[in-house]
Amino acid sequence: MHHLLSATAIVAVCATPAVAGEEIIYEEVPSWVVAPDLDAAMEKDETLVLIDRQVRMEDGVVHDYFDVAIKMENPQVVTQLGTPQLQWQPDKGDLRVHRIQIIRDGEVIDVLADGTKLEVIRRERQLESRLIDGMLTGTMAVPGLRVGDVLRMSHSTTKRDQALDGEMQVLQGILPEPMEMGYGRIRVSWPEDEPMRYNATRDFALAEPVIEDGYKVLSVEFPIPELDEMPDDAPRRYRMPPLLQVGTYDSWRELSAQMATHFTTEGTIDPEGEIAAKIAEIEAKTDKQLERAALALQIVQDDVAYHLNGLDGGNYLPQSPEDTWELRYGDCKAKSLLLLAMLREMGIESEAVLVHSSSGDWVPDMLPMPGNFDHMIVHAVIDGEDYWLDGTNAGVRLATIGEVPPFFNALPLRPEGAELMPMTQRWPSVPDRTAVVEIDHSAGFDYPAMFSIDVTLEGTMATRLRDPAEESDREKVLDFASNFARNLVGTNFVKDATVTFDEDSGQARLEAEGVTYSWWEFERGRAKLTPYVSSNDFGFSPDRARREWRDIPYQSGGPVRWREDLRIELPQGDVAYDLRGVEVREEEIAGTRISRSATLDGASLRVQSDKAEIPVEIPASAFAENRRAASRLGSGDYVVRVSEGAKRYWEYSAEEAERLMAPMEAALDAYVDTDPDEASRHIRRAEMRVFTYDYAAAAEDYTRAIELEPSATLYNQRAQAYANAGEWDLALDDALYAYELQGDVATALNLAAIQAEMGDVDTALALLEEFELGGDERATLAQVRAEYEGEAGRPEAGWAMLEDVLLERPGDSELLNSQCWHMGTWKYRLDEAEAVCTEAVQASQYGANVLDSRAMVYYRNGDYDKAMRDIDAALRSEPSLAASRYLKGLILIEQGKTAEGRREIAYAERISPRIVRQYERYGISSAK
Repeated sequence: MHHLLSATAIVAVCATPAVAGEEIIYEEVPSWVVAPDLDAAMEKDETLVLIDRQVRMEDGVVHDYFDVAIKMENPQVVTQLGTPQLQWQPDKGDLRVHRIQIIRDGEVIDVLADGTKLEVIRRERQLESRLIDGMLTGTMAVPGLRVGDVLRMSHSTTKRDQALDGEMQVLQGILPEPMEMGYGRIRVSWPEDEPMRYNATRDFALAEPVIEDGYKVLSVEFPIPELDEMPDDAPRRYRMPPLLQVGTYDSWRELSAQMATHFTTEGTIDPEGEIAAKIAEIEAKTDKQLERAALALQIVQDDVAYHLNGLDGGNYLPQSPEDTWELRYGDCKAKSLLLLAMLREMGIESEAVLVHSSSGDWVPDMLPMPGNFDHMIVHAVIDGEDYWLDGTNAGVRLATIGEVPPFFNALPLRPEGAELMPMTQRWPSVPDRTAVVEIDHSAGFDYPAMFSIDVTLEGTMATRLRDPAEESDREKVLDFASNFARNLVGTNFVKDATVTFDEDSGQARLEAEGVTYSWWEFERGRAKLTPYVSSNDFGFSPDRARREWRDIPYQSGGPVRWREDLRIELPQGDVAYDLRGVEVREEEIAGTRISRSATLDGASLRVQSDKAEIPVEIPASAFAENRRAASRLGSGDYVVRVSEGAKRYWEYSAEEAERLMAPMEAALDAYVDTDPDEASRHIRRAEMRVFTYDYAAAAEDYTRAIELEPSATLYNQRAQAYANAGEWDLALDDALYAYELQGDVATALNLAAIQAEMGDVDTALALLEEFELGGDERATLAQVRAEYEGEAGRPEAGWAMLEDVLLERPGDSELLNSQCWHMGTWKYRLDEAEAVCTEAVQASQYGANVLDSRAMVYYRNGDYDKAMRDIDAALRSEPSLAASRYLKGLILIEQGKTAEGRREIAYAERISPRIVRQYERYGISSAK
């Protein structure tokens, strides 16, 4: 019964005439139907012309009439809707077709007039979810349907559900704007002396029923006005559209008592059968009721597959436990009844309960009727504790049996009847995921790091690893492990992994080793590492700024629990580490409970974290308190800071870098060898070559990637690798080919840059002149062309380009910076340059690139002190700015500090291998 009835769907569960059949009946529209004004609906010129549902509830019979008209706006609509399908359940009632018409230019064409009929097929829906709902489908490819036609179909069904004993129910979602239609309506009628209850959720104001010819009539036209927007973190009942309900049930107790008659267990287990034998085995293993319940639940979850059989009243009526065991399949009703029978045989207090799997918090606002629920589970009471046992779930064992599913409310099925019962949450007793994570960051702050993870999963979460544990394709296992590890170590690649699943304990284990990218961040040259643990970065910030939202509660997530034990080896050397953060012991904030601690022993960091969430509602009155608590917690997140001594990758020679990167290189090689025919693996290894300055090897990786998946992007990337390796002819060939493939601005700029670096500036300019663009691309082109004009000996022409674009974008910091750079590199109007550069610096709020440009002007003017002040300021902000390091090296050499200058130039070349060639184009050389 995993899909009893969706509370938001158009549903009618009811009694039917005595004869129900598999043949479609063709007849006139019932006399009780009130015709809509189709002409008025068509005048609105909407694609959905008409959707009219009229329901007659009488003598335990629900007649459900639908009248739908749709305009065929285009060929796609004709294709999608030109073969309509009408469904019904023959064990519950009939399908009656009243009209199928094409309306074309005011003419009505009767498709059924010549005897054309629908073909009847049995098409089981959602077979991949193991559902057989017993539906029959009448289908027809409407002959002669064209674009511009209106297709109108009217049909009705009668239904009897064997489980409801003459009770009736109707549910209809009330459609709101911005949904557009010519005319929409739900009209429900019943004899005026028939006791009937009706209601609409979301405080929708229903008009009182009117009496027409001895019947009460309740009618709602739609679309209704657009609903007020609701916050995404509100409970689900606030976010659902209004639901109209009409039914004959007086109370939850009446519904509970009626449904309980179908879920009695007395005499349902054969004393000599296999189920009885299973029960005996359980009782022989343990005398503890909770352990017995866990073992019985394991049998139902693992030995009986999920499969809905909706035939012969199966939507509400369960198959017997013996049938379920013999078939080895069943839906939620069948599994629950089997589990219930086993528990009661062992003397465990238990009962079947109805729940809604996604909108359980909404149920108390509804009228009592079966259609409010879409799932069934078992409620057991053991040692005074409530346990909620879901036979359709998987992987639940003794350790996790106490977890409360997020269904919020349950209706116990008892012979004497029952009211709705809240499903009170409790904190998970064991973590769903326990992860031991080791990161070896000892190589350096910028370098990637080796990692290993050892993860244990419990309960339902563990079952996600059941299939990977049986996977024989090693590549798939490694890919799965990498995706799984992303939440623990960030972007990564895995070189080795194993996945296991233990059926007895229900535990899964994943062990993996690989490489992750650097966890270190740099702010103005200072290093910071934030551990990846679930308790970090916690926040509570429900948006209730709108006045109408102020009293809406917040819905937390869960239930779930994560535990991490993170160990990081930090970079070695003369480094002063500072661990900051606040230890927390079981602090509860907004449905979350957190514990965490951390220690730093030399260069060894350990962080232990435990975070649990349960689905609870936080009232608006408690928001301020929880916000303050979350803010306090967030301000105490663990972080490791380094103010001095953080050695960056460019400070290592090629030999040192090769030694430090050796473990990562070996892991990269193993990663590529796992599937050498996957281009992305070669690309990743190529990108890592920057740390060892091995651009020739990077080009080889890009070559293999191109052989596998050629693209303009890859040709451009290989062009850059060739250029960095000094292979200029090869770089030019690749850049040309990338431009031929793609022909856009990006590939043109890449090609022009290589042409200019090779001394062919005029060709580069001619290439870029082909593009006439606007906006940001126009500004970018102007800046690049201005630089090439300067290199061609025409700085005034380049200046004019920049001036022209600045007229459109006055005060643009990037364009002002380009002017400053232009003046410095080409020694153009140097007497005016400082003022222009200072304006650019201020407009950029002292951006590092702009300070570097002004430093170039000071350098050209021989003012080395001012140049060094700007360079140092730029490098404090962006230590990897190669231009500033190179210029600093030149100035230091000019000042006689040759060793220091050569060191800075070496750093610059490691960051940007073509920096020397670039500055030689400006007439600046380090060869002194």
